[in-house]
Amino acid sequence: MKHLRKHSALLLVLIALFVVALQIPLDTPRVFADSGLWSTPIQLSSNTAYSYSSIATDASGNVHVVWTDQSSPASPNIFYMYWNGSSWSNPMLLNTGIMGPDSLAADNIGRLHLIYIDPSTSRLNYRRFDGISWTPSIPISQETGTLIQWPSIAIGPSNNPHVVWPYSTTGNDSIVYYSSLAGGVWSVPQALTDPTGYSYQSRIVVDNNGVAHVVWADYYAHTVYYREFNGNMGTSPELLSGPGAPAGDPDIALDTAGNVHVVWDAAIGGGRLVRIAGYRIAEFRSIVLPSRCSERGRSRSC
Repeated sequence: MKHLRKHSALLLVLIALFVVALQIPLDTPRVFADSGLWSTPIQLSSNTAYSYSSIATDASGNVHVVWTDQSSPASPNIFYMYWNGSSWSNPMLLNTGIMGPDSLAADNIGRLHLIYIDPSTSRLNYRRFDGISWTPSIPISQETGTLIQWPSIAIGPSNNPHVVWPYSTTGNDSIVYYSSLAGGVWSVPQALTDPTGYSYQSRIVVDNNGVAHVVWADYYAHTVYYREFNGNMGTSPELLSGPGAPAGDPDIALDTAGNVHVVWDAAIGGGRLVRIAGYRIAEFRSIVLPSRCSERGRSRSC
């Protein structure tokens, strides 16, 4: 009889716990164990020359990496590897070219998009990987005999790539251009910056409405600018960096709410600092004043 009472009491406890569990919303946060540690670095390339690399992850969680091998400066090569969750593929030689740290992007349907500079023509080129093979190279820019610096690529809501790149005709000036791919055709490059300055270090992100958000630095003025562009028209360039603080090396990101965040380098008081500005995309628009985030040799909170 005593054993029966014990089993009955235990059964009642289990029923109560089950009822409580049913009342927990499905979206209640769960806690997952994680070591919080970085993995041991893995050597991907074997070349000893300086390499520019870029990384992207696809919708399945695979990691894709490309880099430039400049062992032969006159003929730099771009290589590609991927991680499938358990192992790395062998390096694949894609083509001759030079790419930067923001040259690879993945869309929502598993394709990769690569942009790079062809050293034989100085044109900006594009290739796409569908999971099986890479497409032939397609030129984005038509200029020859010019200087194209590191380009930047972002994927729009329709899984189409948007690209910006600095382009100089003489080496003493530089204009940031924009182009996007739709229907298999790249749009005519459009200038986003003042032709009298030296605009470079451009970066791009694209929001859910297909609007491109671009930041860049001006080499002569030591300033950082921001501009929206939807392919036909856009806002005027907005100065983000403050006076008296030479600025450069900007980067840009979008959060899930559609807010734009920009960081850049600034020289203040003989040191280098990182500053951040936020921009909210809404009917009421405002620029958040830059805040100091870190300072060389000591840390500060944003």
